[in-house]
Amino acid sequence: TQLQGFDGEFKDLWPILKQNLGLAGRQLWLTFVPAMLASLPVLFVLAWMANAFDATVPPAGAPVPVTLTAVEGRTLPPLAWRGDGKAVETAPGAWEVTWPAAGATMALDNADGSPVLTLPTAAPVRSVGQWVWWNRLIGNPGGYLSDSGDVAAVHVGLPQPTVFPFGPDWLRGWLPAMLVVLMGLSLFLKFHWRLH
Repeated sequence: TQLQGFDGEFKDLWPILKQNLGLAGRQLWLTFVPAMLASLPVLFVLAWMANAFDATVPPAGAPVPVTLTAVEGRTLPPLAWRGDGKAVETAPGAWEVTWPAAGATMALDNADGSPVLTLPTAAPVRSVGQWVWWNRLIGNPGGYLSDSGDVAAVHVGLPQPTVFPFGPDWLRGWLPAMLVVLMGLSLFLKFHWRLH
């Protein structure tokens, strides 16, 4: 009310503004921790949905791009593909792999013959990396790479399922659909329970 009824010099307004901003900051701090705790389940649901709905298995013989990322400060070792399909190198650390038929595999090996990745993975995933501590909470259903190697991650260009039959590619997947449902549910609860 002091701020609304103020009709003086600008220099006299600073103490009122400082008090007002202090109260607003205190309210923000009081709601910050509960808001962060309330958002944790959403993060776990997002991670689970990404693992469950982000990729599908392509048909046998379909070309699939595979790219590798090296561990920071290292270079990719010499690697070779073996198996029932073919792999054409398109750039250093990048291949176009023919997806194997059901029951067959394509394996990426180090020069010493130790495996880096086998396709298909345990579950269709777009990225397989080395195991890190947060994988205790959010696991990768596709598995992990050896933590002793120079390869940090393998990115497999598996097709993404579409939910919406319209719009650009980034709008057709599970994430926009989930955000629409989440926003609609939030608005419904807000108006139904008269939340402010």
